[in-house]
Amino acid sequence: MVENKKAPKIRFVGFTDAWEKRKLGEVATAITRTDSESTAPVMMISAASGFINQSDKYSSDNAGQSLEKYILLKKGELAYNHGASKYRQYGSCFDLKVDEARIPFVYHCFEVGNNNSDFIARELNDPRIDTQLRRLVSSGARMDGLLNISFEAYKTLTISLPQNDEQDKISAFFLMLDNLITLHQRKYNKLVVMKKSMLEKMFPKNGSNVPEIRFAGFTDAWEQHKLGAVCTINGRIGFRGYTQKDIIAKEEGGILTFSPTNIVDNKLTLDVRNTYITEAKYNESPEIKITNGDILFVKTGSTLGKSALVSGLEEPASINPQIVVLRTDENQRQLILAELATKGIQSQVLAVKIGGAIPTMTETKLKEVELYLPRSLDESKKIGGYFQQLDNLITLYQRKLEKLKKIKKAMLEKMFV
Repeated sequence: MVENKKAPKIRFVGFTDAWEKRKLGEVATAITRTDSESTAPVMMISAASGFINQSDKYSSDNAGQSLEKYILLKKGELAYNHGASKYRQYGSCFDLKVDEARIPFVYHCFEVGNNNSDFIARELNDPRIDTQLRRLVSSGARMDGLLNISFEAYKTLTISLPQNDEQDKISAFFLMLDNLITLHQRKYNKLVVMKKSMLEKMFPKNGSNVPEIRFAGFTDAWEQHKLGAVCTINGRIGFRGYTQKDIIAKEEGGILTFSPTNIVDNKLTLDVRNTYITEAKYNESPEIKITNGDILFVKTGSTLGKSALVSGLEEPASINPQIVVLRTDENQRQLILAELATKGIQSQVLAVKIGGAIPTMTETKLKEVELYLPRSLDESKKIGGYFQQLDNLITLYQRKLEKLKKIKKAMLEKMFV
């Protein structure tokens, strides 16, 4: 016999009653309300973001000329996506948080009486509901070739409900978390946009030898250099490449070997599936033994042109054949790192790449890439320091975002039955 009442692992103080298992149909009522005169925005469901204004995604707020009617949804009412294709995720459900909106009939709409609609929407999007949704889809009908969950079938989902005041508490907690995530996401996005803009304005472009924006006190024209003249560039020489027999587990004494997957958003990460090679193979190429302060540059593969500074490395490391290591004067290191990400450098990389299934840039061509550097090392250090500080802020907000998302994921698992 299946237990009908349970309690979550984490609860607010004062709540002790067990949650009660209910069929969604016991609390949900379909909404078919229409209003041809309504000027409310047309909204659609994004499985990742909930309701979004369709005009934010498309040029018009109309869902398309083929749609002749909309359901008028009011604040606190819900809609779920009942169809599935490679473009839409079946079962995603959200409650409306604006006063009203027109919802295309490709979504089913319903209300949940005096229950907290945000709480129920979160429960219906919980991964633990997926098993029930998959069961409905596997046994359900098809509509125009798409998987389809009718409202009658959807109402058979089993959910667990606490008393209304506990629903409200839980909902308020997650709304607060969502607001924090949104705030940090906006700050992160703003910093990323700022960096992109400053990369274009603080380096010379379009044949000019001075940047658009400079620190006070610097007026000299910048000098053009070949990358190979200001950096030593080393890669894994062909005959020193490694094969499967050279790859071993870290626990067996393997040496970390960076690949393009270790460079994400021009930052080095170890949070991927790393490759480790034997110590003998590592010692075979001392010129590519990686240390802090090295710049890694992807010369082969889909992320051709990406680069990252090595910092905080606490173990021996090398590189695979898709990466080269750049070394330069520490006073210019941060400046060159930033300039490698500019459109001017990236366009040169793309212009000389060897085509085919796997785009490649030879080390010879990389050495010929032209860049501008200030005459003054002080200016180099100031610009490099500026972008280093900007990168640190971007990383800070990225980590805060990741932490908040992990907290939310953990609490969703522990505060729902």
